[in-house]
Amino acid sequence: MNIGLFHRSGLWLWPAFLLYLGCPRVVAPPQVLVPIDTGPYGPSLTQVQGDEGPIDFQQAPAACASCHKEQTRDWQQSMHAFSSFNNPFYRFNFDNYVDEKGFDKGPFCAGCHDPAPLLSGELKQKMQPQSINAHVGINCISCHLTQHADFDGNGSYTLNAASLLLPQGENPQKLNAHRAQMASPKQLGNALCVSCHRGFLSQETGHDIFIPALEDWVPFRHSGYNQQKGTRVDEPAQAHQCIDCHMPLKTLPNGQTVHDHRFVGGHTAFSHMAQLDVQHQKNKTLLQNGAKLFVPIVGFDQKKGQTFEESLQWQEANNIFFDVVIFNANTGHHFPGGAKDIKDTWLEVRITDENDNLVAHSGMAHEKEAHDLDAHRLGVVQIDEKGQPVLEHRVAHFRTAAFDHTIGPRDARVIRYALDLRQYPNAKGKSLTARVRLRYRRLLPSFYETSCEASQTERGQAFLAATQKYNGVTLNPCSPQPVIDLHETVFSWITPDAPIQRVVSPQALWAHGLGMLHALNEKVFLARHSFDLAKATATRFNQLAQWESRLAWAQATVSGKQGRSDEAISLFDAELKKNKNHPALLMGAAQAHIRTWRFKEAIPYLEKAFRQAPQDARIAVDLARSYAANRQYPRALQTAQAGLRFAPRNPHLLRLQAISLERTHKNSDAARQARQAFLKYKRDELAPAIQGRCQDQNPFCKRERLGFHTHWLTAPKN
Repeated sequence: MNIGLFHRSGLWLWPAFLLYLGCPRVVAPPQVLVPIDTGPYGPSLTQVQGDEGPIDFQQAPAACASCHKEQTRDWQQSMHAFSSFNNPFYRFNFDNYVDEKGFDKGPFCAGCHDPAPLLSGELKQKMQPQSINAHVGINCISCHLTQHADFDGNGSYTLNAASLLLPQGENPQKLNAHRAQMASPKQLGNALCVSCHRGFLSQETGHDIFIPALEDWVPFRHSGYNQQKGTRVDEPAQAHQCIDCHMPLKTLPNGQTVHDHRFVGGHTAFSHMAQLDVQHQKNKTLLQNGAKLFVPIVGFDQKKGQTFEESLQWQEANNIFFDVVIFNANTGHHFPGGAKDIKDTWLEVRITDENDNLVAHSGMAHEKEAHDLDAHRLGVVQIDEKGQPVLEHRVAHFRTAAFDHTIGPRDARVIRYALDLRQYPNAKGKSLTARVRLRYRRLLPSFYETSCEASQTERGQAFLAATQKYNGVTLNPCSPQPVIDLHETVFSWITPDAPIQRVVSPQALWAHGLGMLHALNEKVFLARHSFDLAKATATRFNQLAQWESRLAWAQATVSGKQGRSDEAISLFDAELKKNKNHPALLMGAAQAHIRTWRFKEAIPYLEKAFRQAPQDARIAVDLARSYAANRQYPRALQTAQAGLRFAPRNPHLLRLQAISLERTHKNSDAARQARQAFLKYKRDELAPAIQGRCQDQNPFCKRERLGFHTHWLTAPKN
């Protein structure tokens, strides 16, 4: 069975599967689920339904504006309007990709960025600036004539080739027909967004292996915002869709409530250079609501660290430190999201004395120096086959990620900053103040500068002129990028004579503990320390009732990570008596069993968890693996395929499907197809060695590959 076609049929088998969990055997012969590799516009997965001739993208905005003036005006300033060759950053990148991989690979990008020239056939050769299709972008038709979409990505949607049914006068029949034709975005929901805001590389795109690339959907799918609770016990979250943040409701002057068609996001470089002031401010506001900074822990030498209100005998120490926590408070996907390898989000730290003299710093040079390696940056560094960083989004050279410092929904990361007092003898006896800023620049300077150079060529200038003609916007890709401060915290770090009285919240300590769960196992004890402090603080503030269940999950999770499996299971079981059938507790107990090869004991927990969180591929993997380990291959197959229906390229599920079919239908075509699908999409077995090369060759890579590491504060240059 072709899994992509299964998605588009709209048939979901959750009720049948959930009933199956209680059934002793498979009733119907299984079929193999194989992902779609390509389509008629491959490597894009885009399809067209109907045969009424070419889709006329050009007429849509003007036709729609006659009735939907406000929405059209908002769209004209959005990145959807500038998704194509009228965006100099995209054009430069597209040209590089097809120059290296060939024009036949261009549809990989075009299914989502350039549907007009894709369907017109113009992309079969070098795109010309004077073509109006190069400046259409993603317009009204792209979304409102999409008939089907699924969560696969790479343009996994189907456009309707039918002509626009426009209303005529007061004719209610024509109006109803128009509304019915345009209604698909609401009907398709998140799938419409995810069909393009998810991407992967494969043999079809000219790469040797499968490489997950653009991934905002999975972290959202597993989150509380999607009402899936398998990640952790957390405060209840209201259900959200993509449009709740990126197309919020607005009221028009006539009192009508509509969704904002500016499609706000993080594209501040473009909105600034195009002088789209309202768009820029909305982008900025969204970004500044995403993450929070906390500094709950300070310490010295090799101590665990303390909260601020405790005395810090730092004068006798060799070094002192504080931990910065970046907490993804309100972003439904990773922060930052999108193309994470070219995002430039970093921490800037300034340490000053009582006279405001700069004593030490980290990350201050990053704003001006493109190749500054001192700053802690949130993002992904992609590397090539030799382990060398690919910093200009040259997709043709991607092999694997060296590391990923982006932060999942409601998760946190911890960065330690330390000062070696032996190098700062004058600091003793003084008060020191720290100022920490989380700063954002849309594009890495190396990528931005190369795009600027490309815009100055004859081809680049021709496209800029055509964009001014067709889109009415003058672009300057070489104007300085804006730097936006997302969050800031200022605090007295140390004083010469008395403890610092500074309140640290349970949330700050909780977030610190979450961040330390990403540390190497030998550092995970620091997470327990933070959770203990959070419990004590919550008790002191009479807030324990709202934190108790979360902290119980946290302490059990730490025990599991430390290999104390029986203790972890006991803690999870105790909390399950109070918080019955919570997926995160069930999953935690199951994983503690699995770590000690007790797969049979894990199954009841995982079955309950999958019922509660049926879109969590991690649970599907563990449940299918536990069934297979107990030779319950029909159930393993059923579970793996249930997961593949929403995670079609998950390598673990593809492997478990192959193993199960090879046991239940040995030498069958289905088993062979399943094995081939797994081999095509399996995890890159050479990735650890390539990442090791990066670590060996590059001190920056060596430091940043650790989920928790220390940045040593340095003195200012004279």
